[in-house]
Amino acid sequence: MPTESYQSKPLNQAAKGIENNQYKVIEAAPHGLNITHAEELNKTLISFLKNGTSTRL
Repeated sequence: MPTESYQSKPLNQAAKGIENNQYKVIEAAPHGLNITHAEELNKTLISFLKNGTSTRL
């Protein structure tokens, strides 16, 4: 496990460059959050897909 805090890093750096993004932090979620935090991740993704404003591919 990394010992440094991720709170000190600009976690939303990539999101700032993406038009119509929705930035959300799932607390304590590891790299495999699709398994460990599946319910919260799925709710977030479904909400984004339903409410997304971009129609471009």
